[in-house]
Amino acid sequence: MNEAGEFAVRGGIIDLFPPGTAQPLRVDFFGDDVESIRAFDPLTQRSSDKVAAIDLKPVGEFGWTPARSSRSAAATASASAPPSADDPLYEARQRRASIRRPRALAAAYHERLGTLLDYAPGAAVTLDYQADESRDARIALIGDFYEARLTHRKAEEAMGAPIGRCRRKCST
Repeated sequence: MNEAGEFAVRGGIIDLFPPGTAQPLRVDFFGDDVESIRAFDPLTQRSSDKVAAIDLKPVGEFGWTPARSSRSAAATASASAPPSADDPLYEARQRRASIRRPRALAAAYHERLGTLLDYAPGAAVTLDYQADESRDARIALIGDFYEARLTHRKAEEAMGAPIGRCRRKCST
């Protein structure tokens, strides 16, 4: 258990390494109830600090297929800067190696993304009373980031600086 996203089920114990935590966690069950959650050292298997709760975030890994490689290349080509040899995504695609990618980029590498409703067809969906406000605030934040990136790009173009990733040593 060395990387985020790994887990092991051992009887009434689940060892997992959630993304964003410094150490793996051991969840000890008593029947269906969680008895304790503790950080542990994977080498010694010794539990240490007690943890009050776990925040599980999505983690994914995928390998390259010809279709996925084509989608990735097209997404990279449409980016603001050409790929460089020191770009980990470009390098992984060249080697056809597995790579962990942030969920925000997943659509560029998968033909279709599933949703929770794909696994629970016919499920009822309810939203918090503040869902509309939350959505509107998120859309405004995305707009702000977009405007900031446009302003930054225009400033780089005006100064003659390379745009996008290729800021240090750039072969293009």
